[in-house]
Amino acid sequence: MEKYTNKWAISGRLNPHLLILMIDKSGSMNELLENGQTRSEMVASVINRTIETMIRVNQQDGTIRDRIRIVVISYSNEVKIEAVGTLSELYQNPLEVKEVEQKVPDGNVGLTTIKLKQRIWTKPIGKDEQGCTCMAEAFAVATRILKEIVSPESYPPIIVNITDGYPQFPIETIDYTEENMVEVLSSSIEQTKQQVKELSAQGKPIIFNLCFGEGTSIVFPIKEDLQENDFMSKFMYDISSKMQNSTPKEWMYHFNRYLATYQYLDDYFFANWENQGAGCIVNMTPELFEEFFEMITYLQCTGWGRGNIIE
Repeated sequence: MEKYTNKWAISGRLNPHLLILMIDKSGSMNELLENGQTRSEMVASVINRTIETMIRVNQQDGTIRDRIRIVVISYSNEVKIEAVGTLSELYQNPLEVKEVEQKVPDGNVGLTTIKLKQRIWTKPIGKDEQGCTCMAEAFAVATRILKEIVSPESYPPIIVNITDGYPQFPIETIDYTEENMVEVLSSSIEQTKQQVKELSAQGKPIIFNLCFGEGTSIVFPIKEDLQENDFMSKFMYDISSKMQNSTPKEWMYHFNRYLATYQYLDDYFFANWENQGAGCIVNMTPELFEEFFEMITYLQCTGWGRGNIIE
């Protein structure tokens, strides 16, 4: 087996791999989890920790290697770009820096408290905030970003959409009534699908959709896994990349490395990859959410975004 660099591999510091994180901040993301956090609080915590970890892992001799560019987009009644930049730019320009206390071993048999600086790039929504799910508009912003940043030589960008519901039109643009609710919902879903289709034409992105919900989790499903009346799963399947068509050979090499170490998503991924499994998780639990971002961190920081592939 020979290791080589393919046409997408003009990456690294000259052409950082692009990761776009789209975060639903509608009112329903305030739903409480079993640990007492809201979905929005848990998502913000994991995203901030993921960015911090990527910065730390990509440091060498005191210098941050700008191998990754991250964009954080939030959407509710409107779409906002909350953070954008290479790893060094994000390190220098967080939204906020908090001082937190952490207990660590004192070298004997007890613990001591130390103070650490915690960088924040995205915050959860307020407990009383309300808002709709302007998902199509968020995908439109992601499309514009790809047009501006991604070149033919770029490695395929990754886009992760984090939500808990169907897309909606901005409240001020639609007069929602019981009579038109289904029609309006169908229209917003079709608009979102069309926007994802336009997005998919820009730089061959790998699009993941992670959707919180109740019931049995559906992970990287193939079409045959979807129940006839499970409209949410069908929608998430439709707007997610199909793994075999959309992903380059690096996937199998680096997933093998990752799964050999952690064994998190082994059954789901390898069972569904050859059968057009989609890059989505429906009825996602907090545990699956954290595992997914551990996987993304591993893949981003071990070279797969820099074009190393195995033949």
